[in-house]
Amino acid sequence: MGINSLEQLSDPIVSRIISFLPQNDKVNLLYTNYHFYVLVQPLLYRNLLFTKSAALSCRHTYDESLYTVIGGLKTPLATASLNNKISKTRQSVLLESLTINSELCKYVENIVFAGSYSNDAKVESFHDVISLDLFEYVMKNCPNLKNTSAFDLSNYNKNFTKQQTVQLDSLKDLGSIINSPIKHLSIRSQDNLTDFNGLDDNLLLVFFGQLQTLEFNEDISQSILLDKLNSLSQNVSNDKEPLFHLQNLKVVFYHCFENYGEKLSSFLKRIDFKVLKRLEVAVGCDDMTCDCLQNFFHFLTKQDLKLQNLSFVQKTAHREHNYSEKFDFHITQFLKQYASRESLKFLSIRHAPPSDFNVGDGFEGNYLHRKALYEDVLPLLTNLETLICPTFLQSVAGYEQIISNLLWNGCECEHCNDYLPIFDKYILKHQYYDEEKSRMTDMISPILFGNVARVLSSRLPTGCDMFLDSFPPVCRYWDFHSAPYLITHSGECSIDKSASPPIAICVAHFLREYVDAIGLMIPTLRRCVLSGVFFDRIPVEGKDDNWVCSDQ
Repeated sequence: MGINSLEQLSDPIVSRIISFLPQNDKVNLLYTNYHFYVLVQPLLYRNLLFTKSAALSCRHTYDESLYTVIGGLKTPLATASLNNKISKTRQSVLLESLTINSELCKYVENIVFAGSYSNDAKVESFHDVISLDLFEYVMKNCPNLKNTSAFDLSNYNKNFTKQQTVQLDSLKDLGSIINSPIKHLSIRSQDNLTDFNGLDDNLLLVFFGQLQTLEFNEDISQSILLDKLNSLSQNVSNDKEPLFHLQNLKVVFYHCFENYGEKLSSFLKRIDFKVLKRLEVAVGCDDMTCDCLQNFFHFLTKQDLKLQNLSFVQKTAHREHNYSEKFDFHITQFLKQYASRESLKFLSIRHAPPSDFNVGDGFEGNYLHRKALYEDVLPLLTNLETLICPTFLQSVAGYEQIISNLLWNGCECEHCNDYLPIFDKYILKHQYYDEEKSRMTDMISPILFGNVARVLSSRLPTGCDMFLDSFPPVCRYWDFHSAPYLITHSGECSIDKSASPPIAICVAHFLREYVDAIGLMIPTLRRCVLSGVFFDRIPVEGKDDNWVCSDQ
């Protein structure tokens, strides 16, 4: 007998189906009858994301089902003031709902606070994103709240010892959490703590031994803490016994400290790699003659790694092409030598292009060298399902000959034929401040498309790339005049945030050629995200590569 209605299914099956619905569909289903009202509520309130932006619609995917977004409007015409009012109003409604119906509080388990991106490098304060009344009410009255996290925000310094996740702003606060059942620890800012007086060594070792996630976001705190942990590890009788049973790990390997490699290697030797599933490495060396990266990646290939999720982040103080190619060379060599490539499902690679996209030796031939490195290794990733490159187009923008093809030799569809001439005129009428030359100079295509790409990339949260698939993307728009440097124009300029969706489509059409090529190299790939533009491969009968883009 066929099933014609959700009401014919058991509640566990219906709840599972509801979990994949976007936020608005959950709300619509909730209004149909009391039975669905009861089933939808736990899934609607379980994961809450507070932001002034709106969730980005990705067709044919389940991204919008991950979190209930309490934010602003999707339209680029909404001003910052309007989005601020809308988000505050929605927070007031949520607070009223939780206050009137306290049963809803027990459903809240995970909360994320995400700042609004500003292309002039300003960072939004935590207090601007969430109402203090709502925040305090949730913290006091939601008994099942496990995790709170913040991305792209300042002044977030909350250590909630009853939760499973803590973002630590100072190692000095370790004492306040060392007796807590914390599973996920992120250390986010630089520290100058030189001793751990007052902390019991055994408690410290037990605390880090029970963690499931450990994130180091900068090298100073990492160096200080690894000194302590390595010292404690030496006192354990069996020096080959794994002491840290981490499932998720982020570390920094940057050539700027004495014995930096030795400290990290000593720590990694005490990790139980058999249980490690996600690894993120922020890596870099600013000495072109140094072989430290080669030695570090060689060390990793010798470990019993069976990673499902791997992320690389470039660290460098230089803007020359050679340093980026050095980074690309070593990570691609590692992927070639990595014995358990077949277990890898997720790969993220984030480069560090200069803010003005002025790359030293940014010639087409050098770009082709870097491209060839990836063309050699990507076909070897035979089970990869997700590839994310948050700074792909920003890196391409460093090679003016290549990025100019987007404007003058790119897509010839009706949309691009209508809009690309408008952006060509934008370039003719604008100037930007060139910091190297210390003067205003004519706008060029790398500045235009590099800034567009940087804003599109901010659809993804920053801070920990190995969890990029755990949060929904949000809408971001550029006003075409804000940047980390001055942008001016002659006469009147009518281009504003409303031009963001059209230029995003032009960018998507340019990127489609890369996605098609990557898809042929990795037949198992289901999602490719380049600079915040989402491409998802949807199975269609008779078609091998039916990619659907978020910006269409």
